Amino acid sequence: MDSSSMVRKHNDIVEACYDMTTPELRLVYSCISMIGFDEIITEKQPFYVSATDYMQAFDVDQSNVHREIKKAVDGMWDREIVIQREDDKPLTCRWMGSNRRTPKSVENAV
Repeated sequence: MDSSSMVRKHNDIVEACYDMTTPELRLVYSCISMIGFDEIITEKQPFYVSATDYMQAFDVDQSNVHREIKKAVDGMWDREIVIQREDDKPLTCRWMGSNRRTPKSVENAV
């Protein structure tokens, strides 16, 4: 495996993913793969996943990609992730902060 395509996940993310559907996990993995190995991100940094990128990455049929992404977005909208911080004060946040849909594409800020 090419080291540029490796994904590293914190245990808090692994645990939060247990109850997710395959399309939801695909959105999460798409976003995680956009983060550099030693990159520090903030809550203000959006990640955009286009229908085309999703379709190509996961070999999803074009006739199903928008439906699959919509179902994943709807499922993730209310999901929470709890991140254990070094100060022992857990941080609870949402997986998805916003989403923008256009007739021909879907972009999700996760």
